[in-house]
Amino acid sequence: MITPIILPWPLQSSLEAMARVLLEPGDRSHIDFSRPVGEAALLSPESVSWRVFKNPLSLFIGGVTAVIMELAEPRVRAGVWEHTTFRLDPIRRLRRTGLAAMVTIYGARSTAEPMIARIRRMHEMIAGTKRRAKPIVPMTPSS
Repeated sequence: MITPIILPWPLQSSLEAMARVLLEPGDRSHIDFSRPVGEAALLSPESVSWRVFKNPLSLFIGGVTAVIMELAEPRVRAGVWEHTTFRLDPIRRLRRTGLAAMVTIYGARSTAEPMIARIRRMHEMIAGTKRRAKPIVPMTPSS
């Protein structure tokens, strides 16, 4: 078993507070991940995802890096820019993305599966072309 990184208390506390602020949905009912409803999550507590997500430092650094990497890909950037609220309210958009990630990892299966299905349906509705007329098909690995 991998031993988690233990940060000094002030740093750990600050990172946890920042993560809570970023992940609070604001416009949705609060999901308390510390008090699960007793239903199994999609992923096991022994999974790599749980180990990564429970470390606030890796979650913060990994999350920021993932957003930068996604926005570096022109088709992804075009899709985010043209089909989401990112331009108008980037913090709210990032909070919703963070909440979706947390629900996918820690949320009860009955909460996670409908959320994943809704996100897939929204992505399936997106189609278009980028400047070089290459099709944008978000649900395919090559897009």
